[in-house]
Amino acid sequence: MHMQEEWDATPILKAAELRVTPQRVAILETMKQMGQVHPTAEEIYSHLKNHFPAISFATVYNALKSFLDADIIHELRYGDKASRYDLNTVNHHHLICDRCGMMMDVYLPEIDISAAVQEHHFDMRSYHIEVRGLCKNCRDLDVRKAD
Repeated sequence: MHMQEEWDATPILKAAELRVTPQRVAILETMKQMGQVHPTAEEIYSHLKNHFPAISFATVYNALKSFLDADIIHELRYGDKASRYDLNTVNHHHLICDRCGMMMDVYLPEIDISAAVQEHHFDMRSYHIEVRGLCKNCRDLDVRKAD
């Protein structure tokens, strides 16, 4: 699914043959609003509980699981930290700030890794490139501290 200006969660849920509920719509819309933040389940829950006081963390978590199973979203796991969720399912990669955790989508030309895969007799299902370092905001903080 590619990010678009006009966006409606209902047809996405219907196309995935998932029941359309106000909570599921709100979860997807929250993810869309959060953009490239790639929120955790806890962040989505925290954002939604003001608008849906009766929503539980379990509802958010179970909806995310349903979305994963239906390939509406991707799960991003980095080390022991909480999983982050990506609404953008177009093939892309990420720049990740080691200090603040900011994650930015980047689009790179396709690379041919088939030789490496064949050499190691690896059954590849997908690949993902992550570039780690410091984002501009964190670098700027370092510069200000040094002054």
